Amino acid sequence: MFEKLINMAKSGAYRVLQIKGVDCPECGEKLHLPAKMPAEGADAVISCQHCSWRDSISNLIRHSQGNYLAPKEHKPKGCKIMESTEGETHTWLIPPKRRPNFLMFFSAFWLFVTGIITVTFLVGGMREASSGESVATWAGILFLFPFWVIGLVTGYIGLRLAFTELILRVDGEEVLLMRKFFKRVRMQKIPLKNIDGVSMKMAYKQNDTPVYHLVLSNHDGKDIKIGSDLKHDEKRWMLGQLQKALSLAPEASTVSAGLTSLTLSQLPEHKEDGFEIKRVGRGTFRITRKYLYGKWLLLAACIVLVIAGFLFWDQWRSLPNSESSRGWLWILSAIFDTAGWLLALFFGLLAIGLFVAGYRVAGKVVFFEFNEHGVIVTTQWRDSRKKKNYARDDFLKVNRMPSGSVNNEPRFKVSLVGAKSSLTLCGFVNDQTAKLTEQWLNAWLANKQQTG
Repeated sequence: MFEKLINMAKSGAYRVLQIKGVDCPECGEKLHLPAKMPAEGADAVISCQHCSWRDSISNLIRHSQGNYLAPKEHKPKGCKIMESTEGETHTWLIPPKRRPNFLMFFSAFWLFVTGIITVTFLVGGMREASSGESVATWAGILFLFPFWVIGLVTGYIGLRLAFTELILRVDGEEVLLMRKFFKRVRMQKIPLKNIDGVSMKMAYKQNDTPVYHLVLSNHDGKDIKIGSDLKHDEKRWMLGQLQKALSLAPEASTVSAGLTSLTLSQLPEHKEDGFEIKRVGRGTFRITRKYLYGKWLLLAACIVLVIAGFLFWDQWRSLPNSESSRGWLWILSAIFDTAGWLLALFFGLLAIGLFVAGYRVAGKVVFFEFNEHGVIVTTQWRDSRKKKNYARDDFLKVNRMPSGSVNNEPRFKVSLVGAKSSLTLCGFVNDQTAKLTEQWLNAWLANKQQTG
């Protein structure tokens, strides 16, 4: 029975190989698999038409499972990525797709419909069906404005995906990525000494299938992420090319895991939007945490408040001026009118909640000053400053726990935990920032054990 289950599992794996395709472990060319699994089952021998490689299906399945995210040596056929090498400088140009995508079609349709409604409203006017009174022009424009924003932003994203050209350069000092969208150029640089490595990581899921991109890990800043729209074989080939190029520089072999053994004086400083780790003196450092999302909560509150105001205004206009006949239609109308008032009330309460939450955190900054005796937490909000002191003995360990995800990339929070005290240093940061923060805090606690 167990042998039958094993064969069923191998048959399923073979079907997956047929769908995704598999490369020859020796020459890297695509293997041509039979339409059906041979009668010999997983012990059947498969051979490559381009070289002398021969092996069993069972070994091929094991190879493919470990090789799916492994680098590919040979450039895939039909790959349009251009490469050049001059000394220690390696350059790759990934041309834009230059073809329409779903977002562009969606934007065109959305803007077309919104444009027809807008023209109809401005030229022909809009009147209330029950009373025949004209609707205020500003109300209609205010109502249609978010629809125009959605269409334009979606179209802009679609154009960027279709017409952005990528240039990646690796030399003896840094890794440079240039994103060219027509005449607009954005650059991102990482010094080679900050590169932890390059790998393929999941960017998102499409129809429950992972889609990977190339990630050049930076232990002191933002990672470089490219290639989610490339073919899988092209990503694997680029992975191998980048690994070879980075191996030319000794600094590129640094692994972030090695930072765990460093002292406070050896750990790198770190800065990103809303978060900073800065060395202040010998054995002392400061972590600054800014609450940047407060302004976005206030902006969302304003938008929701406008929607609530429009709904209240619309419900107020629909109030009957005279008694109407009581019947089933009157009952249905009353039900829908009640639902409209409840919807307006919901948006009104939501706007108030967003405004209160945004007001409480907008401009809020927390400073964590670490020294040999403990940590001083200073909370600054507008004109007020509050301080709270913790002894180093109050904390026993560092916790790094998941706090959510953005675009299928996990986010973490890092906390100092003790028997009676707990202190959260960051609440929604990427994996690298969380690991580096954890390393600083562990070094601080380790310094306590040494001095103790």
